[in-house]
Amino acid sequence: MAGEVDIWWKGLPASDAFDPTEYSIQQRRQRTPVGQTLAKKFPHLEYASIPKQVDPAKWMFRCDGEVESPFSVSAVELRKQFVVSTIIQDFHCITGWSVLDTTWGGVSGKALVEKVSPVDTVTSVLLHGLDEFSTSMWVEDFMAGMVAWAYLSAPLSPHHGFPLRYIAPPHLYQFKACKWITRVEFLTDHKMGFWEKRAYSDSALVADNDRYANPFADEGVSLGTLRRRAIRGQTDMGPAT
Repeated sequence: MAGEVDIWWKGLPASDAFDPTEYSIQQRRQRTPVGQTLAKKFPHLEYASIPKQVDPAKWMFRCDGEVESPFSVSAVELRKQFVVSTIIQDFHCITGWSVLDTTWGGVSGKALVEKVSPVDTVTSVLLHGLDEFSTSMWVEDFMAGMVAWAYLSAPLSPHHGFPLRYIAPPHLYQFKACKWITRVEFLTDHKMGFWEKRAYSDSALVADNDRYANPFADEGVSLGTLRRRAIRGQTDMGPAT
């Protein structure tokens, strides 16, 4: 198994091709949010310089902050330690393009939360990437996303964040998706990330066309509140899949 994982990282990335005409006109209308256009291939935009010749065995990823059990592992070890989860979701960029039914493999945010055991007063996370890039979100949203190492069952391409990136849940614009992720920092005091400090919306809700600074955005709730709601059966805090 370990040898197969090591060899897997050397595989070729999947194609970025996307054909919107595979969907009916009605499907395209229903699934394309206001202000978005379906792309004909998966574009890539990044603030950081794309790293070259990355060794996933040396790429370190850590989860820390206000947690009981922080950890730090290589990208290879991260894949070995967790059962691979798969998500299929639409991907919406704040710059106006979308790709439908993107398929990612990795470890769910919920599984990472379970591993590090954040304190009850944690409300948000700050995701760190390269060149001082960061992005922020509420812990409830983080748990609905994924730290991914695969796209379409193949290793990420360099421009998609090889070896690791975060994929935000589909109700958020994907500038929240941190490429080349190195750290997840759990916080009790919310902090703005790179683009959030530069007038992009911190809430970033796709359905609300919520692209720029939004003074009316709802604040996140603490992990303790989410746990209490789960006990009452009001939200899903069950085992990660």
